[in-house]
Amino acid sequence: SCSFSFNSASLVACGGKYDAFGELRAFDCTSKEIEHEYRQKDMQIYDCKFSPKQCANIIAFCDGGINFFSEIKTFGSVSLFSLTQNLVLRRWEFSQQVYCLAFSPSGNLLASGDGRVVGGEVCFWDLESGFLLRKFCHEAAVFSIAFSQDGKSCWSGGYDMNLRQWECSTSRTLKSIHCDLEAQASSFSPNAQFLAVASKTFSLE
Repeated sequence: SCSFSFNSASLVACGGKYDAFGELRAFDCTSKEIEHEYRQKDMQIYDCKFSPKQCANIIAFCDGGINFFSEIKTFGSVSLFSLTQNLVLRRWEFSQQVYCLAFSPSGNLLASGDGRVVGGEVCFWDLESGFLLRKFCHEAAVFSIAFSQDGKSCWSGGYDMNLRQWECSTSRTLKSIHCDLEAQASSFSPNAQFLAVASKTFSLE
């Protein structure tokens, strides 16, 4: 996964191996040099996003791993990371792997998608307080989240092959579409007229 900063000056990318390590790198887009680098043990970093706030040099990333020696087989977290301070500012722990993230257009909320083969959730976090505001439920792991341009609704999709549109202020389901594909990634067009969804079978809807 990768994400540009609000001014397109920096690019952050992430990856790793699920049972070994996770890595995060921020690049200067002009010089192509590595500006910042973060590495952790045991958990692969699945997704990373720059905050849309112009005054913040902050990214969010999510991860997950597998513990072969515990009854809790999977685990994950969502972190806010300051590139300026090279420091994790806040971390939310999960008992399952977390696969995707999305900032609201205002940058005040962060949505995370997690889950297993059975059962998945979209969680809304208030970034100022750190509180969990609400949850949206899927039947299986959530792999993609996209906010509308006005921030009033979001779409999520994943392993259950259902795309769902949620009203952010109430958790109400506005629309549900069975699409016969696992939504691995999604993005709104700038005019908010189209939602592009990429699947594991290399198709685009």
